Amino acid sequence: AESIPAVAEMSDESEQKENVVSGVIVQVEDLSVVSENCIRHNATMIADIVIQMICDDFKYMDKQNEPEYLLMNTKLKADKEISKKQKKALKKQKNGKNNKPKRIKNKSKFANKYDERIKSIRESEQNIQRRKNNVEQKEESIKIENYEKIRKEMLKKFNNNMAKK
Repeated sequence: AESIPAVAEMSDESEQKENVVSGVIVQVEDLSVVSENCIRHNATMIADIVIQMICDDFKYMDKQNEPEYLLMNTKLKADKEISKKQKKALKKQKNGKNNKPKRIKNKSKFANKYDERIKSIRESEQNIQRRKNNVEQKEESIKIENYEKIRKEMLKKFNNNMAKK
């Protein structure tokens, strides 16, 4: 998915100062994504920005020990970590593995004699690595599900608090 910059960075410092003075917070982020030949809002990025703004408000009100702040802040950190991993995975897919040609070596007597044993050891190492990757992916999906549950609970609490006011 390609991204299109939504807001150009302000080059003039006076413009930035005017926005701060007037109470307007300018978010210079990439808020759009191109998917399926359509330009769409990046919902996760918008949610992260809103959560970040709420966390900042809690900081300024000295409510850093409140459970809402702690939940939102951990969710925000986890989202950043997940997005970093996704970006790395996309980068690996784009670049592919190193396409260096392998050198041809003469086989030694040891390699000739134990060739099958060496192959079986390599296969078992690859199987172990695959299992590890599967476990990591399952753990990651469980984390994501848990964070989604926490997010929904926080939104319910927030909506309940807003409804009470």
